[in-house]
Amino acid sequence: TGTATIGLIILVEATSLGALAASLGAYGRDALRVSYAGQAVLLAPAAIVGVLCILVGGAITDLVGARRVMTLAFAVAGAAVLTLSRWTDPEFVMVAACLAGAAFGMGAPAVAATMVQVASAAEAPGTIIGWSLTAEGLGRTVGPVLASVLIATAQVDAAMAAIGLLFIAVAAIALSSPGLDRARVSQLSRAENGSASPSA
Repeated sequence: TGTATIGLIILVEATSLGALAASLGAYGRDALRVSYAGQAVLLAPAAIVGVLCILVGGAITDLVGARRVMTLAFAVAGAAVLTLSRWTDPEFVMVAACLAGAAFGMGAPAVAATMVQVASAAEAPGTIIGWSLTAEGLGRTVGPVLASVLIATAQVDAAMAAIGLLFIAVAAIALSSPGLDRARVSQLSRAENGSASPSA
């Protein structure tokens, strides 16, 4: 159902973000071999670009649909993070990080819009929102643990690669879920609500 799908997307997205936040310090120290100030110079532009792209992502989501935006945006973000796990040239890192930030900024409103759409079409929207927030919290807890284990047992490159794959997983889930399209969400919700109602 749309509820389970958007819950899974939120869980995987939050896991990737939690892992990314936990990995940045080790990435700057072990992969880039720069100070915290140097890391800020390389990666801060990505955060700025990401924030600026959120409004653009919201507008594009309204135009072409959330599923298309999620598929493309998270695929690009995942590919960019995967390249960051292999190449550490400063100029390349800045460009790839900005690409990842822009793609995530474009995709984040699509995830939120889909969650709101699924919730508003349900008979119990508060329950849907509650499950979504729980999935987000769980992901932000699991993500740092996953990153810490990978950094301790392998290298920070492995953690970055896993994060890239998680972003790509979000794109794959969206691509394989036509029920997330706006019209389909309404149809499925009406069907689910009708089947749940007692027959006359």
